[in-house]
Amino acid sequence: MNAKIFYDHIIGPIYIGSLLDKIINLGSKPDDDIQTIRLIRQVNGLNLFYVFVAASVSIIFLFFIHAFILLTVIQITATFLYLFNIILNAQGKLKLAAKLTLYIFEIHLFIVMLFTNGWNSAALYLIILYPLLAALVENSIMNHLFVGFGQFAFYFILHTYFPGVEDFFISVSKVSPVAREILHIMGLVYIPIMGATIIGIIFKENLRARDKQKTMLNTITLANKQLEFYANELQDETQRLKAEVNIARRIQMMVLPSPQELAAINELDIACLMRPAEEVGGDYY
Repeated sequence: MNAKIFYDHIIGPIYIGSLLDKIINLGSKPDDDIQTIRLIRQVNGLNLFYVFVAASVSIIFLFFIHAFILLTVIQITATFLYLFNIILNAQGKLKLAAKLTLYIFEIHLFIVMLFTNGWNSAALYLIILYPLLAALVENSIMNHLFVGFGQFAFYFILHTYFPGVEDFFISVSKVSPVAREILHIMGLVYIPIMGATIIGIIFKENLRARDKQKTMLNTITLANKQLEFYANELQDETQRLKAEVNIARRIQMMVLPSPQELAAINELDIACLMRPAEEVGGDYY
């Protein structure tokens, strides 16, 4: 096996996988709980996927479709904004990064569809993923469901009642019918990919959380067994100490004169009382 084949099939995939995992884990700390680590990884994973989509579409706009430069600028800007979310997450601003992830994607998609005949675009169906995305990053599902309904209503009204405005945006974008067809096919491809990515992230993080919980459960079980062993040892030690204390008590009581011994001395009139606070007293008669 030569060096190139070895790198391409073994070293390369391992390195890339390790690098991606490091990026996805940015912002997580060793003492974070399972839920926090899972949310951090889901937010980073989603933004990393958006970076790939926005960057790839910007390349297609720039070199193959030759669309309106504004569309390319929008895609490049979105790419950097998704990268910025990963940086925010790495700095410990998880909640802000989670919210921005959704809003940037929704605005990004809205503007792109506006300039590419949104009502007839396959990207319009990505709106149905808004609640699922909100659930993934633990945001309000209802809020983003209404955002989806709002965008759908906007494009419906624009297409039905203001076709002139719709045609204006299409003409400004300078996207040819062939290019719009390519974008439509891209939208149809990206919808299942995005859905599969979201479900894959959820599934993978659930498996990781389950494995971590299993590890923690095994650790707790082992600790309980050790505590049980120590408890048994302590019980045996307690029994031994109790037996020794009883022997010491008997020896101490034997030192005291018995009532029969005292009664044998006719000339002696004596009274004595010894009552230890515990099993053994600290005084000596």
